[in-house]
Amino acid sequence: MDILVMGGTRFVGKPLVERLQAAGHALTLFTRGNKPAPAGVEHLVGDRSTAEGLQQLEGRRFDVIVDSSGRTLEDSEAVIARTGSPSHRFVYVSSAGVYADSELWPLDEDSPTDPASRHAGKLHTEEWLRSQGIAFTSFRPTYIVGPGNYNPVESWFFDRIVHGRPVPLPGDGSTITQLGHVSDLAAAMARCIEVDAAAEYYLDHELEKKVLERTVLTFGDNLLLFELPFISEPAVLLSVVFQMQTQGYRPVLAHPERYAFWHNDYAKYERLKERGVLFQLNLVALSGAYGPMAKEIAERLIDDGHYELLGSDCHNMNHVQAIHNTLTRPYLHKLIGSGKLLNAKL
Repeated sequence: MDILVMGGTRFVGKPLVERLQAAGHALTLFTRGNKPAPAGVEHLVGDRSTAEGLQQLEGRRFDVIVDSSGRTLEDSEAVIARTGSPSHRFVYVSSAGVYADSELWPLDEDSPTDPASRHAGKLHTEEWLRSQGIAFTSFRPTYIVGPGNYNPVESWFFDRIVHGRPVPLPGDGSTITQLGHVSDLAAAMARCIEVDAAAEYYLDHELEKKVLERTVLTFGDNLLLFELPFISEPAVLLSVVFQMQTQGYRPVLAHPERYAFWHNDYAKYERLKERGVLFQLNLVALSGAYGPMAKEIAERLIDDGHYELLGSDCHNMNHVQAIHNTLTRPYLHKLIGSGKLLNAKL
């Protein structure tokens, strides 16, 4: 992939660039030119805080943009204003400093944040990326240690230890924090661009809005996975399917065998297949986990060659056992041997 790295010659950037080069990506580094860039990359020298410096990026297009040096929303926004959104992923180095004080651990992406944090600019950047529908992965590390560290994180402590000086602890000593090695962060950042994010959507008017705005997360060849309520068929089902297709998506209906409102009206399944809707089977349906009717419908759909995808729908350890019980079912082997499944091609 064509990757723009804003930075790339200092602490986190160096091991990240090494990994990206080793993976065969084409790299463009944008730096202030204070440190040499490695061989084999395109090196743009400029000041990202000025319009003149960013002029070199005007009209350039990238699959991935890695921003490890942006501190404010304006920093990242100015880059994307010139390059457009990356076609695959925006990788952002945020900070654990965006979180509000908390005694509840661990912290995750849904934990409360502090709008007054000195890292609020990074939080604003994350919020903006989300609002723009730009596919992104944000890393919120705490204290990063390792070769090339220009912040005295670990050296401060070791300096006191080797000189026999006391190491002060904050508060009553019960406060905990996290140390991460720079090579581990670089490995995670490089790995994230190899992972595609997708989602299963609940079919309603909100999904129709997302489809029209093209903010849905797909998988494979623009496959869009959606599910229906279990009470009744939505009145907007066919219209939303049509909107998906006109926007270039390939609709995939999750676990059609589970919708009891169609169990006595098999023609509804045929109608959706005629409309080009793909079906995904929940593996455990073949074990009877959802009842005998769901199992019967699943087997009939297999007989008629109507499944293109196979999913586990594994939510807990009971499902693991149900999957295990399904592995010897003849209909599972009939489906796998049909040659219709797309799973191996994703």
